[in-house]
Amino acid sequence: MCNKNPEMKISAGVLSALLAAWLILVFSPAAAAQDNSSPGQAGASREITIEVAGNELAAPLNFLVLGDSGKVGLALVRISLDGRQLWARRSGAAVEIPGTVHWFDDEASGWLSIDLAGVRQQLQAQSILTVVVTPLQSEVAPSQVTVYQAGERPPGPEARLQKIKDLTIELN
Repeated sequence: MCNKNPEMKISAGVLSALLAAWLILVFSPAAAAQDNSSPGQAGASREITIEVAGNELAAPLNFLVLGDSGKVGLALVRISLDGRQLWARRSGAAVEIPGTVHWFDDEASGWLSIDLAGVRQQLQAQSILTVVVTPLQSEVAPSQVTVYQAGERPPGPEARLQKIKDLTIELN
């Protein structure tokens, strides 16, 4: 028996292909994570912040309704009361859960309705309700948002709502 020490030879082409495959495997997840994790300035500038004072909200009316001039519709990003973040839940029906607001969007009217029944007890005249929304369609920006209130979720575009104020929007 002969004990041979075989030498392993790898051609330059195979070596460069292995190196290229290794580089792709190592750096692709990092590049993909970087692309997906940072929304950039476009995402941040699409948010619209609306503040409503507690004394602007009539006592028995639990719904805050937002309508935009472009009729593109709005989605709730976050809501806070006096700087304290509130639990928000997108719902199909109004259900009162203490400490939670429910929100609904109506495609036909473009309205965003927020049920405040779960936090009504916490609202005081000096309270500030801060609502952050974003347009549902990225290519259209509203120039104005109207804030209304209602005793119940508006049934459709023909509903009569009590207007609180109009806000002019300047998106960067």
